[in-house]
Amino acid sequence: MSKVVLLPYQTVWQREFKRLCVHLNKILGDDVLVIRHVGSTSVVGLDSKPILDVDIVLKDIRDLDLVTRKLERSGYKFRGDLGIPGRYAFGYGSCSLMRHHLYAVDPQAESYLDHIALRDALRSDRGFAEAYANVKYEAARLHPLDIDAYIEAKGAVIRQIMESPVAIESRRLNRFNHSLQKTDDTFLLTLIEDDRIHALRFRVNPYQEIDYDGDHSIKQHMLDFAREIELGY
Repeated sequence: MSKVVLLPYQTVWQREFKRLCVHLNKILGDDVLVIRHVGSTSVVGLDSKPILDVDIVLKDIRDLDLVTRKLERSGYKFRGDLGIPGRYAFGYGSCSLMRHHLYAVDPQAESYLDHIALRDALRSDRGFAEAYANVKYEAARLHPLDIDAYIEAKGAVIRQIMESPVAIESRRLNRFNHSLQKTDDTFLLTLIEDDRIHALRFRVNPYQEIDYDGDHSIKQHMLDFAREIELGY
């Protein structure tokens, strides 16, 4: 059984995620919505286990079989949902990329929305990040060889963070239907909010916003989402 080891935040984690994201994008192409960096390594300044947590967000849950076939041809192994509905894990053998936990997720799954909401709240509030780090170090001290107990010990602070306005708003925005279309070097990201369609057209390498048609209250979410899409190119 491996020991729970936390390291001070390292800027290389962001570069390693970018490298992994490009690798996965070459495998999956336009068959997924976005590849998102979640977990503690995605939060600048937050100490973490040196393992990337990565969510491949499906356009539709019906695409899971296609994505699974593509990943398995590239050396990944499908491991099922491991008891968490809507989140499908993939293992791998030897790899030159940074160690990572890889999941394909249903865009409407509660587990996925929780992943993103926790990340967004930790990114937005340094106080949350510091409190979370303190709890993680104490959990690692008490349960260095028991990952389940380590995770359980973080539960109370995670529940507190998930009740924050940022986490609640993140869940609300990410629950809306998102779609992505690509034509030549142009991307069109749309979000459907009830009967209102918000649309952002952009380019990558370098990122360039072309135009936006939608409510101002949604625009920052759309811009942030587009920046995450750009990481794969």
